Amino acid sequence: MPPSTITNRTCISHPDQNPLLTANPHELVPTLESYAAANPVNPKPPNSLMHTHIPYNSLPESTKSSGCHIVYVYRDPKDVLVSWWHFVNKLKPEAEPRISLAEAFEKFSKGALPFGSYWNHVLGYWKASIEWPERVFFLRYEDLKKEPCFHTKRLAEFLGQPFTTDKEGESLVSKVVEFCSFKNLSNLDVNKTGSHSVVGFRVIENKIYFREGQVGDSQNYLEREMMDHLDQVTEESFKKFHLKAFSSEDDEKSEVSTAM
Repeated sequence: MPPSTITNRTCISHPDQNPLLTANPHELVPTLESYAAANPVNPKPPNSLMHTHIPYNSLPESTKSSGCHIVYVYRDPKDVLVSWWHFVNKLKPEAEPRISLAEAFEKFSKGALPFGSYWNHVLGYWKASIEWPERVFFLRYEDLKKEPCFHTKRLAEFLGQPFTTDKEGESLVSKVVEFCSFKNLSNLDVNKTGSHSVVGFRVIENKIYFREGQVGDSQNYLEREMMDHLDQVTEESFKKFHLKAFSSEDDEKSEVSTAM
């Protein structure tokens, strides 16, 4: 949740004012498509910060032409698949059968998902970041995990709210990273026992948004043939654009920042 915490960094020094202590990040930063579905007459959320799974080419023209800042984080598709598989099954009512990993793999590989092919999704925002670097901030999840302070400072500069370069500024960066870490957010009472409602679903337990937050966790679930296939698709999709893919060195596990 770095963007929200960066823009409201005073909350770090005044914990009693930090909304993340009493609400799940998904409550504080509404999903564009869910809010629009619930408010068809006035589909624009009142918040200045929102998130979405919509592909870049499918964003409303008003959004793309507004000059708003877009922060996009992409991740090793193998880990995305496993994370999605776990999440979808947790969303299902107990009476409904669970989707198997083999079925999830087949759907993911074919791009048979609500928001289409994962690789096309990534490339859409990457191309936008090349064309409008001042408006689209494009970042690998694995890079954020390795150097959270460095990329948090980059993000703050992109948002027009840079940290100072003195000791106080460096200390504040570390505090933002620590507060937004997977370990800290997942251990907050609101995310262990709380819940919230989402359009199109019953009430969702906040804890289902927090599972592992690790790089390379997919190797604990996917067969070698599955991993090789996804790596091949990634290589073929990204190589002509010189877009950094993924390697075994990214499988090193850590416990720092989660997602944006």
